[in-house]
Amino acid sequence: MSNFGSSYIGWDTDSHFKEFDSWNKRCDLDFNYAYGCFSEQQYLLESTKIIENPEIVDIGSATGTTYRFLRNKIGSSGFSYKGIDLSMPAIERARGLYPEVNFLKSNGESLHEILRSKSDIVYSRDTVLHQESPYEFLDQLLEITERFLIIRLRTRDHGDTEFDISKSCQMHYDAFWMPYIVLNIEELIAHIKKNKNVVKIKINRSYEVLGGHNNRFLPKDLYFKKTRTAETSMMIELDSSKQDGDIELIYEDKIQGHQLIKRNRWGYKNVIFRLISKLVNKQ
Repeated sequence: MSNFGSSYIGWDTDSHFKEFDSWNKRCDLDFNYAYGCFSEQQYLLESTKIIENPEIVDIGSATGTTYRFLRNKIGSSGFSYKGIDLSMPAIERARGLYPEVNFLKSNGESLHEILRSKSDIVYSRDTVLHQESPYEFLDQLLEITERFLIIRLRTRDHGDTEFDISKSCQMHYDAFWMPYIVLNIEELIAHIKKNKNVVKIKINRSYEVLGGHNNRFLPKDLYFKKTRTAETSMMIELDSSKQDGDIELIYEDKIQGHQLIKRNRWGYKNVIFRLISKLVNKQ
C-alpha cells in the first residue's frame, strides 16, 4: 500500500517510465556525453575519486541511468550501488537492464526506514523540487549521508520561496499536477548549514528563466530574468567528526545540462554520437 498522496501519482505510471527510458536508447558514447553535461554527474565522479570503493545510493534512480554512467566511467567494481524509486515501471525496467543491482520500491516511507543505514555518497537528481515539503525531504537525504550528498534542484537568487504547490507546480503527461518548488538560494544554504556535520558546499548555478517552459505553472516573478533562477547542482560534504568551524562555500556559474547540450547540438561529436544512437536503434 502506497503512502504517497495525489502529488506523486504521476511518477508511478508508464508515461513517466517511457520518458526516462529515452536515455536507454542512446549508445554509450552519446549517453556518456549527454549525461555528463550535467554538473551533478561531474560532482558524482569527483566524489568517487575521494572515497575508495564508495557505497552509493541513488534516490530517484528511475531506469538506472546513473548506475550506467558510473559503470561506464569507473567500472562496476569501483563502487557499490543501490537505487530507490517510487515508480514500479521504472524499477522493473532498471532490474531488467541491470540484474546485478538492488533496486528498491519506495512507498512513502522515510528514507531512513528504507535504508536503515548511511551511505558514503547519496545522489538525488531532480527530486527535492518535486516535494510538497522540500526541506523535510532534504533533511532525510542528509540523514542518510555519511560523506557526500549530491543533488540537482532549482533555485532563485532573488525573492521568497513559494511553497504553495497550487501556485508553484508543473503539469506532467497531460494528466497530473506535481510540485515544482524553486528555493531561494540563500535560504537553502542557511538550511543546509543547520546540519552540524556539513563542512563544504559546492554549488553550480546554470542560469535560465524557469517560467514559461514545460507546462510549468509558477509565480509570475519566475518569468523574469532579474529573479535569477537556475538549474542548480550541489555537492554537500559532511564530516561526523567536525568540531565548530566555518563551512566552505564554493560557487560556480557554468552552463550545464540541457542548455549545454542544446548549445553544442551541432558540434561534430554530438552529431556523430546521435547518429550512432539512431543506427543502433534501427538494428
